Amino acid sequence: MMIDFVFWTVFWWIVGVMVRNLAKMPKKFDILPIDIPLERLIVEHQTNLISLFHAIFLISISFHSLLVNPWIVDRPWTEVELMAIRSSFCYFIYDTIFGIIYRYNDKWMNLHHIVILLTYCGFLNS
Repeated sequence: MMIDFVFWTVFWWIVGVMVRNLAKMPKKFDILPIDIPLERLIVEHQTNLISLFHAIFLISISFHSLLVNPWIVDRPWTEVELMAIRSSFCYFIYDTIFGIIYRYNDKWMNLHHIVILLTYCGFLNS
């Protein structure tokens, strides 16, 4: 199980590196009249792309799970469902670390991450 967490955390970190290196920044960043530093806009843009990738990835896995697995109350978790949960948990670890390093999270986003991580820990221990 620990290997899963390491794999998915490294997976999201690699996705983040790829987005930061390959994604082109919108041209509108050059002409915005707001007084937000360009570096912050770029980091937020990259973070939004990674979040979008995470959402598409998990929606796809969830849709597959709904199609393949029966909708039965109190059935055990399947490997696909556990993989989705572990992947999402590791995404939040990555996003929390990335947010702390680049200082784009405010106190509410940090609180949100703490609550989600504690929820995952409670779920994974049950």
